[in-house]
Amino acid sequence: LTITNTTSAPTTIFPSTDNLSFANGSSMSTTFTATGNGGNFKIFVSSGSLPPGLNFHDNKDGTATFFGTPSRTGTYTFTLEAKNSVGITSQTFTVTID
Repeated sequence: LTITNTTSAPTTIFPSTDNLSFANGSSMSTTFTATGNGGNFKIFVSSGSLPPGLNFHDNKDGTATFFGTPSRTGTYTFTLEAKNSVGITSQTFTVTID
C-alpha cells in the first residue's frame, strides 16, 4: 500500500518582488497569488500596516487583491501569509507611495 500526499503547504506568494511602488492619489490594484500543491489557500495580512487608502481582500481562491487609492506618501511594510490545511508561508512586502 502506497499513500501519496498531493497536498503541501504554500510555497510562494506572488508578485515575487518584495518592493512595490504606487502614485499617491491614483487608483491601483494588484493581485497576490499563493502557489504550491493542494488548495484552499487563505491569504491574509499577518503584521505591519497597509498604506492609508489601500485595502486587502482574500478572494478565497488562492489569490488576494490589494486595491484602493493611496492617500499619504511614505514607505509601508507588511507581511502576507498564505495558509492551507498543511502549512503556512509568509512574505514581507514594502510599498512606497510617491
